Amino acid sequence: MKWIDYLMLFGGIIFILSSCSKSTEYQSDQNTFDLEGLVNSQVFFLYDNHYGIHKITKLGSKEEVVEQYPDSSGWANELKILKTADINKPGVRPYYNFKSSESFLYSIDSYILNETGRSNTLFQKIYRDKQTNHLARIMVEQRIDNPIYHSGRYIVIVFKGLEEDVVIIDSIKVTGYQKIIFLDTTFYNSISRIIQ
Repeated sequence: MKWIDYLMLFGGIIFILSSCSKSTEYQSDQNTFDLEGLVNSQVFFLYDNHYGIHKITKLGSKEEVVEQYPDSSGWANELKILKTADINKPGVRPYYNFKSSESFLYSIDSYILNETGRSNTLFQKIYRDKQTNHLARIMVEQRIDNPIYHSGRYIVIVFKGLEEDVVIIDSIKVTGYQKIIFLDTTFYNSISRIIQ
């Protein structure tokens, strides 16, 4: 599947979700979601409870499958990609507009970058289950553009509930591309599933 196919697939999902939702006006003074704090708590929980990860990575035409049970530093390394999307920093937060909306199943908090060049994260969407208020999904789009290097990626983190108040990462999907000057564009994707 090519990069444009992924964009069309994800774009269709986003269009469907947004077309059946009601929303409030954008606000620029809203606190952003603490993604770094979430990652840190997930690292400790996944390690302490002996979870593993099954990852399929494709880079161009090459595919690699890895299954492992990381220690805490290994989990921190596996989840560090999510920290790159954390916009809960004083120097970055003011450049995002906040929008709250609802679909049939979810309450959705959207943080949209309002001034290009201030952050590599173009948007972050937080989905919560309307019945339980548990975290259900996080979607992030990132892009880097400079004269030498261009890249973009789309991250989807899906959560599952274990008990009444315990939610853990179920899967992480990353789809992206990178282009270095004088070289062809390389497309990649990975799907990581948490296992026990």
